[in-house]
Amino acid sequence: MTKRRRILVTPREIAGVASGLQDTLGARGHQVDVLLRWAHPFAYALRPSRSWLLRALSPLVLEAEGGSHARLRRLVSLVARVSLLPYLAARYDAVVFIGPDTLVRGSWDRRLLGRLGVRTITVFCGSEARPPYLDGWYAGAGSTASLDDTRAAVTRTRERVQQAERESAAVVNHPGGAQFHTLPFLDWTMVGFAQRQQPVTAATTGGAPAPAARLRVLHAPSDPRMKGTYEIRAAMAALQQEGLDFEYVEITGRSHAEVLELLRGADLVVDQLYSDSLLPGLATEAARSGTAVLVLGFAAALIEDAAARTGAPTAHYAHPDDLLVRARRLLTDPEHRASVAAELHAFVTVGHWSAAAIGQRWERIITGDADPAWYDVPTEIVYPYGCSVSARDDVAFLRSYIDRFGAAALELDHHPQLAGALLALIES
Repeated sequence: MTKRRRILVTPREIAGVASGLQDTLGARGHQVDVLLRWAHPFAYALRPSRSWLLRALSPLVLEAEGGSHARLRRLVSLVARVSLLPYLAARYDAVVFIGPDTLVRGSWDRRLLGRLGVRTITVFCGSEARPPYLDGWYAGAGSTASLDDTRAAVTRTRERVQQAERESAAVVNHPGGAQFHTLPFLDWTMVGFAQRQQPVTAATTGGAPAPAARLRVLHAPSDPRMKGTYEIRAAMAALQQEGLDFEYVEITGRSHAEVLELLRGADLVVDQLYSDSLLPGLATEAARSGTAVLVLGFAAALIEDAAARTGAPTAHYAHPDDLLVRARRLLTDPEHRASVAAELHAFVTVGHWSAAAIGQRWERIITGDADPAWYDVPTEIVYPYGCSVSARDDVAFLRSYIDRFGAAALELDHHPQLAGALLALIES
C-alpha cells in the first residue's frame, strides 16, 4: 500500500482541479488540504483542512478583489502567507500549485519549499500557459486587449512557464497550450482530469434510449465570448428553425452546484467552440453523468494522438465548421447520441480517466515515479492554432502582431519549427 502523504493544493481553484485533486487523492487515503489565495466565483465544493492552523488562517490568506480596506486586507494576506511557509514546509510532503502563481509574488516560496525537501508540482490548465497571441482573450473577436498589451503578456507568460519548469519537480499541461515549454512535461490527457466525485449516472450502453420528454441541450460557458457562445446559440436557433424540437438552456455566471443540477436533466452538452483539449471541465462532468457531449476545435491531430495513447473516444470532438452537422445528428439520431454518451462514460468511470486510475497516477507523480510514457517533448508538438478563437480571427491577429513587432516577438527561439508553422499559416 502506498504511504499516506500530506499534500497541499494552492493557490487558486481553476475548473474544479483543486477540489478534484482533494477528492481523488483523499479517496486513496492521503490527507489533502486546499489553501486558496483567491476565492472562486463558482464556489467549487472543498473539504475543510485537517490542519487547525490552515482552518484558522485561510480567511486571512484570501486576497481582497476590491472594496473598502482592500489594501489593508492584501497586506494581512501577505503576512499570513509568509508566516505559514515554515509550517507548510514542515507539514506537507508535496505542494501542488494550480496555475503559474504561488503563495508569494516571485514564486520564491516554491523554490524554498523545493530546497526544504517538499516535492513541488505545477499544473497549468490552459490560458495561463498558452501564448497570448493564440488565446481568445487577446486574439479573439471583441477583445479589448491592444497589441502592446499582448506583447507584454507574451513575455510575461513565457517567463512564468519557463520559471515553473525550472522550479518544479514536475509540470502538468495540455499539449495544445505547451508552446512555451522547453522541457518535457506531463501530458494532462495522459494523467487525467481529477474531478470531485459527485454521484455518477449510468450511461446507456447500446441501442436507442426509451422515448422521453423534449430533448434538452445545455451550454454553460464560464465566459461566453471565449467559449463561442454566440455562434453556438445561433446554431441552436437554426436547428430549431429547421423543425427540430428541443429545449436550449444557456447559463453563465452560476455556481458549480447549479450547473451540476442542470446537467442531470440534459441530453446533450455543447461545451465550447474552440477547444484544444480532449475533454474540458464541463464536458468531463457531463461524461461522468452519462450525457452526450459535443466539443469543437482545431486540435484533431492532438486528440487523435491522445486517443491512441489512452483509448479515449473521439466521436464527440469536431471541427468548428461541423457544429451544425454534428449537433443535428446528435439530436436526431438517438442511437448515435447514446453511443457517444456510453463511450465517454466508460472512459471517465472505468477507463483511463477513472478516479482510481487518476489517483494512482497522481500518487506516482507525487513520489517522483511518473511513467516516462506520460511525458511529452514540447518541441515535437507543432500546434499553430489557438484556443477560444477562430482560425480566421487568430490569423488576422497574428499578422497584425508580427507586422508590428516582428517574428522575434513570437518568443519561440526554442521551437523554430512551430515559429515556422505560424509564419506559414499567416502567409497562406
